[in-house]
Amino acid sequence: FADVDSNQWFYDSVQQAFADGAVNGAAYDAATGTRIFRPAGAVTLAEFTAIVTRAFYPTEVGQRDASQLWYTPHVKVADSHNLLSDVGSRNFNSPVTRCQMAQMMLNILIDQGGSALDSAAVREIAPQIPDWDTVDAINRTAVATCYSLGLLKGTDSSGTFNGAATMQRCECAAVYIRLRDHLKTLSHHYSDSYQSGR
Repeated sequence: FADVDSNQWFYDSVQQAFADGAVNGAAYDAATGTRIFRPAGAVTLAEFTAIVTRAFYPTEVGQRDASQLWYTPHVKVADSHNLLSDVGSRNFNSPVTRCQMAQMMLNILIDQGGSALDSAAVREIAPQIPDWDTVDAINRTAVATCYSLGLLKGTDSSGTFNGAATMQRCECAAVYIRLRDHLKTLSHHYSDSYQSGR
């Protein structure tokens, strides 16, 4: 990508996510072969749904009917695995929030054979998140689980979650790689085709 330099913190994550087929470039010039990623661009709920379904359920995403929205096949797969449970608004054209992303990551983790923290463990994590009281009750287990596994980090040195904030494309690539690598540890739920990079 012309706008992703090798000295930027997200370089490896973007390259790996692209190689996996999880993320696409934002623009491509066929004449020059130049790809643009737009790392600071926002990620919509539709785009994040597409990223995780392409990555973790690649054989299930069907072709889009001409009458459908581009993300319809991805939403169908996500719904079949309950990946959108408890995410709140299903406005797919709106930027995905950190809270929504955490919930979807937990839903994927559970669907792939992992587990959520129990209530006692959630209570232990809570003091590490200064704005814990602003996290919707329905998403607290997801946020605590993602923090405990290192899948999500705070937005500042204090560990503030900032659940209503949106995610940049570069951040999304990094989060995807963390989830991918964690799911690799659940080897009995990790397909041979995905391990080989499809």
